Amino acid sequence: MDYDQIEQLVLAAKAGELKAKERLMVEFTPLIKKLSKKSIIHGYEREDLQNECYKTLLKCIFQYNCEAHRFIGYATSAIKNNMNNLIKISIKRSSSEGPKALIMDEKMENQLVEDNEHFEDRICDQAYNRSVKGFISELNNTDKEIINFVFFEEKQLRDYSALKELPYTTIVNRKNTALKNLKKIMDKHSAQYIN
Repeated sequence: MDYDQIEQLVLAAKAGELKAKERLMVEFTPLIKKLSKKSIIHGYEREDLQNECYKTLLKCIFQYNCEAHRFIGYATSAIKNNMNNLIKISIKRSSSEGPKALIMDEKMENQLVEDNEHFEDRICDQAYNRSVKGFISELNNTDKEIINFVFFEEKQLRDYSALKELPYTTIVNRKNTALKNLKKIMDKHSAQYIN
């Protein structure tokens, strides 16, 4: 790609020239094909991913500020960011729509009803035999630290992320893991008292 030629095409496309838009799409086709070939997103075919990339490219043309930076870097970053966002959305949706989704059938409904019948007894038994802090003491140090920080000190996960200098998503995953581990410990102890 010739940087100056791309800049001229962008200026022409911003002015409404259709041929310039088509030429820009041709120039970015190798990048778009490469990204769509490397990306596998549930619910999207390769052509769908390419169309999403072209849509992002066209949006970039109209939002581009010529004085700020080069178009190639701007458009490439925007296209890659859009693909990453599609992947994130797909991952979030997969737990509610994919193979990990819960299916409400008769067996599941009976289990939920049975769980609700014993729920108050479980809570009373757990409160009587051990406090929540007792359960937390059985967790590993990482899980203890994040649970204490968020629930007892009532601070935000973003603050914990900044304190530990880790990405926010990593901290969210650690919190969810800590809560799952805590639930396992509570369930293990409650099973002793229900039976």
